[in-house]
Amino acid sequence: TNPQLLGGARRVVVMGGGAVGMETAFWLSYEKGCKVTVLDMLPYFMDGACTANRGHLIHYLEKNGVTLANCATIARFEDHDTVLVSRNISKGVPDPYCTWTPTLPKNIPNPLAPKIGPESYIETYLADLFV
Repeated sequence: TNPQLLGGARRVVVMGGGAVGMETAFWLSYEKGCKVTVLDMLPYFMDGACTANRGHLIHYLEKNGVTLANCATIARFEDHDTVLVSRNISKGVPDPYCTWTPTLPKNIPNPLAPKIGPESYIETYLADLFV
C-alpha cells in the first residue's frame, strides 16, 4: 500500500515463498521492473495454496526471470546489500519451477517422494532491498 518505500531499488530479495511473498515478487517483477529473488526454507513454494493459483504464479515468475530458491535458510547479512544463504542441494530437493508435482496435505505421506538429504552450500545474493 506504500510503493514509495521501494525507492530506487532495482534488485530485491523476498524472504518467504508463501502466497504473500510470491504475490509481492510478482508485483515487484511485473509492475515495478525489479530483478527479484525469492527465498523459502520449505521445499515447495506456496505450499498449501490452490494448485491452479500456485502453478500460474510460479510460471509467470519464471517467465519474467524471477529466481526461486527453495530449501534455503538465511545464514547472515553482510554490509547493506548482501545476504548469505545456506541452500540444500541434495537430489531430493524439488525443482522450484516444477508445478505438476502434487503437494499433498501434511497428513498424507507420499512413499514415492525422494528424500531430502543434508547436502548444502552457501549462496550469495545481492540486493538493494530485502522484504
